[in-house]
Amino acid sequence: MIGAMKIAKKILTLLALAIAALVLVWRFGPPSVVERLGDMGPAKILCQYPIRVSGDAMAPIFTNGQTVTLSKCIEDRGNIPVGTIVLYDRPGGMRLSVIRERIQDKNGVLYRLSQEARQNEIEEARSDRISAIYVSSE
Repeated sequence: MIGAMKIAKKILTLLALAIAALVLVWRFGPPSVVERLGDMGPAKILCQYPIRVSGDAMAPIFTNGQTVTLSKCIEDRGNIPVGTIVLYDRPGGMRLSVIRERIQDKNGVLYRLSQEARQNEIEEARSDRISAIYVSSE
């Protein structure tokens, strides 16, 4: 009886560690790892990246405090269509914006981005800085 309880405890510990590892990969893993895992049926949930919108810069598309689910699994970061909402890494943290223009130059793909309520404030980001995209459920 005591032996069975020890085995059960070890199994539960291993299960908890496996779940913790999946959560860490999902939240902090490089997009390439998440994309590879995302192709494996039940692991598709790893592609989902929920965020809470902070502020009104994306109004009227998103409102302050709204939770939206983005996808970390992007087939081709160099071919994201103009008009797509993306989450990208920039100095000062991540930002949600809309791709306004896609430029191909000698260094690769450069996206010109702006937030919906601030369309005249353009920022630029290389394709490798795109972390997730919004895929409308409509």
